[in-house]
Amino acid sequence: EYLDPKMRKSTDFPRWLNQPSTQSKLKGKQVLMYCTGGVRCERASSLLLNSKLGSEVKGVYQLKGGIEKYLMEMGKGNAGDAG
Repeated sequence: EYLDPKMRKSTDFPRWLNQPSTQSKLKGKQVLMYCTGGVRCERASSLLLNSKLGSEVKGVYQLKGGIEKYLMEMGKGNAGDAG
């Protein structure tokens, strides 16, 4: 299931993470996080792992460097060339 915390900055993540509906959806799951440049998802991964929920998920993974780096490494040019 895809969950979008709709965060524009990493300080928005704890509020979303602490919602009971979020916790019930993440509990027992593997979590993959990704963002544009990798900074927000890196911070969010750390927050999740260090929260009480961190021990209740099966794993937390992130796309290092974000979508932009992934596209560059896959030979797609820059993020503007994704189409």
